[in-house]
Amino acid sequence: MQATAGYWPSLSLSAGYTETDDPVNVFGMKMRQEIFTDADFDVNKLNTPRHNRDLAGGVHIDWVLFDAMRTINNTRAARAGVQAAKKEETFTHMEAYVIAQDAFAHALALKPCSRLPRCGEGGPGGSQESG
Repeated sequence: MQATAGYWPSLSLSAGYTETDDPVNVFGMKMRQEIFTDADFDVNKLNTPRHNRDLAGGVHIDWVLFDAMRTINNTRAARAGVQAAKKEETFTHMEAYVIAQDAFAHALALKPCSRLPRCGEGGPGGSQESG
């Protein structure tokens, strides 16, 4: 799913809250909020405004229409990486199986002599005839 994320738009949300009595900020807030009146031009109100509150929110959507084939190439590379990882996993399983088989074969070959027929007692390759 992440490999194809470049084909889809990205969405950003933002929110903010400000409360201030700074004259410059209050002036700007009132202008943005379109609540500035003629009475707000009074010098006393401009220099010592009351607290003003501002709540802001936004939505930003980006959708890339053309990126010089970057998204397609990144998607192909991601898929190739997944396939390579799967093949590496298969190889690792096969290698572990071969190592286990080899270890088992060596374990069989190294059995203690107490379990094998003793030399000269008629075991395979161990019969000796006296004469």
